[in-house]
Amino acid sequence: MVDETLDDAKALLDGDFGDDRLLRQIRRACENGEAVSNYERSYVRDLATRYLGRHAAPPRDPEPDVDISGSAGPRQHDPYPDVQMPVPTRGVLVPVSGSRRRARRSARWPLVIVIAAVAVAVPAALLLAPSSPLLVQSEYVVATDSPAYAPNGVIRIDGVSSLAGSTAVVISSAAGEAVWSEEVTVLEDGSYSTLAVAAPGWGAGAFTVAADGGSSTAEFTITG
Repeated sequence: MVDETLDDAKALLDGDFGDDRLLRQIRRACENGEAVSNYERSYVRDLATRYLGRHAAPPRDPEPDVDISGSAGPRQHDPYPDVQMPVPTRGVLVPVSGSRRRARRSARWPLVIVIAAVAVAVPAALLLAPSSPLLVQSEYVVATDSPAYAPNGVIRIDGVSSLAGSTAVVISSAAGEAVWSEEVTVLEDGSYSTLAVAAPGWGAGAFTVAADGGSSTAEFTITG
């Protein structure tokens, strides 16, 4: 019986039938001369009958109790009940109806729309974010850090240009006379920044700072 159980356990392992962990445990017990329970023998026998073409064995008389404790004293009963081991079955794929597939596709559309909107909004926000403390209101603009300055005050000018390389920044008086100009370097992201000093000779009044050939303008005043 042990040789038959060992042979069947090896054949089942080779064929990838049954529970590998339990079959390896039974094979090891048979090879080492250890006790094999009725439950384990029945499990191997049933799998061999199902997968290896073995004929079901006729009913046998109950095996005598085996002392598995290895010590003297009353003999212990087999801890494994002599029950039928359920044989694993392969999963069955259930076809999904066309209406259910359409419902699933419809449910995915809102998520796809949200992801696409986020993908467009994030790069746009990064492009329009100014590299200076000033808030840039549109794609190509120029702005000053204050609406008014005292004579000799430092005017900070920031902007985003459509030109590559550099852009001319010009400050003009209300009469249209240019009082200051500079060719400012435009960075790779289109932003630029520079400083100008409100010279006392400019006088008091309203002034305009222009860039990109006059397409971007901002106004400020110099107090008396």
